[in-house]
Parts: sequence; C-alpha cells; structure tokens
Amino acid sequence: MEEKVFNMLNVLAAKLNTTVEHLWGVLVNQAPIEGISSLIAIGIGFIIGACALRFAFKRIDNADFISGDKESIFCITGFIIGGICLVASTITFLSVFLNIMGAFFNPEYWALERLGQLFSKLQ
Repeated sequence: MEEKVFNMLNVLAAKLNTTVEHLWGVLVNQAPIEGISSLIAIGIGFIIGACALRFAFKRIDNADFISGDKESIFCITGFIIGGICLVASTITFLSVFLNIMGAFFNPEYWALERLGQLFSKLQ
C-alpha cells in the first residue's frame, strides 16, 4: 500500500511540476485547515438548530395548536428545523470526530490516509 501511494504521489508531483516533498508539506499543512473547517461547519449546524429551537420555545405559550394559527405553525416549523439540524450536526460530529482529531494531533497520518482514500477511489 505504501509503495503504491508513494508511486502515485510521484506521478502526481510530476504532473504538477513540483517535488514530492513540497506536495507532502502542502498536504500536512492542509490537515489543521480541514479540521477547523469541519468544526466550523458542525458548529454552524448546532447554532442554527439551537436558534430554531429557542425560537420555537419562545412562541409555544402563544400558540394555539388546535386552531392551527400562525404562531403554532411557526412553533412546529421551529421544532422540526431545530431538531433536524441538531440531529444532523450530532451525527456528523460523531462520524468525523476521529478525522478531526487526527487532523489536529497527527497531520502526517491524516495526509497519508487522505492519499490512500484518494488513490483507492482512482483504482
């Protein structure tokens, strides 16, 4: 596996007119950026979900769910959007948690794993 990745990295570096060392350095430097962008995206999902639920809970006292007035529709929509955002953000966070930690604490392994994933898709 390592030899295949190294050979493909040589081919990629030759196509980009650069050295393998430079390409590897770029990949290693990309790891924390990927981790930060993942955390920001997940954080935005949590914030949207929390704001939608807060909006819904503020309107729940004024809502008349039996008659289906405007407040009750806003309330139900807020609960649905907030719930979906929070569940999706939690699932996303749990599925990429190890990838995020690897990006921050072991960027070389993260870069090697990314290359392995990329080259396995190409074959």
